[in-house]
Amino acid sequence: MADAIGAGGIPLAKMTKVYLKIKAERDRLSAEYKEADSELVSQQDKIRSALLGYLKENDLKSVKTDAGTFYRTVKQKYWTSDWENMHKFILEHGVPEFLDPFGKHDAGGDINIQFLKLCGGTQAIGIDVNQGWGVRCARGMFACHHKGRA
Repeated sequence: MADAIGAGGIPLAKMTKVYLKIKAERDRLSAEYKEADSELVSQQDKIRSALLGYLKENDLKSVKTDAGTFYRTVKQKYWTSDWENMHKFILEHGVPEFLDPFGKHDAGGDINIQFLKLCGGTQAIGIDVNQGWGVRCARGMFACHHKGRA
């Protein structure tokens, strides 16, 4: 079986050897990419921090520069550890779509969060909120988004 010939008349041993060489090269390239990308992410985080600091210190929402505009945004994440109360709330209000993981239903934003506000807020049903700041940078038609915590 070791001397078997595969498709196209190429020995299976040779195809296996080439396959493993390609796999090793892909692994090397992937590790190289991850290392370089990690360094770039670190640099972006430092810049994001500096931009957020500038906006906060000067009580600004955005700054327009020759290179583009940067502005701060509020990022909120909602979750619950009290699923019993959450299910009760969903059944009482008849809102199974509340569990929609995407949550975006209209141009007005997150309908789930809007609904929560109408029903007395998140504390009533045991929803926790994590809030942080984000920076968005825009240049012409292109935009870059960086998320971070306050």
